[in-house]
Amino acid sequence: MNDEFVINDRIKKVRNSFDLTQESFANRLNISRSTIGALENYNNNPSNQLISNVCNEFGINQKWIKTGKGPMKKSLEEIIRKYANYFPKEEAREALLNILAELENDTDNLENKQDRSDFAEILNLLRRKYQKADRDTRGWITVELKRTFLENDEK
Repeated sequence: MNDEFVINDRIKKVRNSFDLTQESFANRLNISRSTIGALENYNNNPSNQLISNVCNEFGINQKWIKTGKGPMKKSLEEIIRKYANYFPKEEAREALLNILAELENDTDNLENKQDRSDFAEILNLLRRKYQKADRDTRGWITVELKRTFLENDEK
């Protein structure tokens, strides 16, 4: 089997790891279900753009999808680092505090965190929450981080 087929298998593994149908996976990538079906049946090879879209949408390491080496998913720190670089420290801090408030569902605790100026402490708390979370919660955190930072990036 050539490398493209192995990449096809890894893309299918990504879809299955998120418990998505071909239809819902395709919708998240803004492509047709038949494209995913053809890919999974080895009728099509993935384009570099499709690979990039899968990695960006689902937090997947591009090295893993292309070679099978390294972890499948990017760490939360990698995702945060990538998007945090687009914003001044205070804007990124505020976005993360909003996510933490939703995770903890505790506004009193959030006020105490807002008094702290150490951005690294907030990131460490978010990382610990992420590590303890189940797969669905991790997916939600990843999507919310992307959504928050991408929405701010468009302003």
